[in-house]
Amino acid sequence: MDLSSIVLGVSGLIQLHAILSAVQYQHWVKLSHSNSTSLPWDIIAESGLALAVCISCSVYRFGRFKQINAVQIQAAKTLDEINTRPEFMHFNCRDRKIRK
Repeated sequence: MDLSSIVLGVSGLIQLHAILSAVQYQHWVKLSHSNSTSLPWDIIAESGLALAVCISCSVYRFGRFKQINAVQIQAAKTLDEINTRPEFMHFNCRDRKIRK
């Protein structure tokens, strides 16, 4: 078990604590007949910090991204096969719209 999975689990527990704190605060607002519509800043900060830690650990742990460029596939092709963009069609459509 590596450090990133431990930190990811801890951030999940912090997020769960923030959710339970929000539910407890909502229950307190109903009992006290207060007109408060927003959450306290400590709950918002706690959930934001837990979300930031969770995202950063997820990217670090699962972030073995593959490159977008398919170099092996393009290496076997010629330049004529790779660069086949129908650019003339865009200009043709623009020209028709301008002439109308």
